[in-house]
Amino acid sequence: MSAFIERQRRYPDLLAYPGWDDLMHSQLAWGFDCGPGWLPLIDIALATLNWGSQHAPTATIHVRQVKEKFGRLTIYADLSNVPPPVRDGILSILSHLADLSTYTCEQCGQAGALRSTGGWWQTLCDACETAWQTADEPLSQFRIRLGREF
Repeated sequence: MSAFIERQRRYPDLLAYPGWDDLMHSQLAWGFDCGPGWLPLIDIALATLNWGSQHAPTATIHVRQVKEKFGRLTIYADLSNVPPPVRDGILSILSHLADLSTYTCEQCGQAGALRSTGGWWQTLCDACETAWQTADEPLSQFRIRLGREF
């Protein structure tokens, strides 16, 4: 079972797939667009969003997209009608997780650093950076070869 499907079953309301006619508002049709090393950070984010939905029962909280952007974990979520104190707490935690992702290898989860190679920003440990630089394939294929199953 893919990591995305497993989490979708754990958090069905947060990761509800709206269907093909609503892809403009959700990119979850493709799962999580980042490496497996960030799964622990994604789990914390989902638990935080779930906490928010429990503490603001009239609110609507849906994850729209989880991806790597400029070497950082980026999570887009709809926080409609979430009271300001709960929303501010959620956004603060998501911001800290994005910062933490720049010190966590996206591929293996070990300590890493934000690096730029050939115009691509990526947070990698030394071993994964060496593998990436010596790979004779585009970044998307490199991610798949490393076991990305999102």
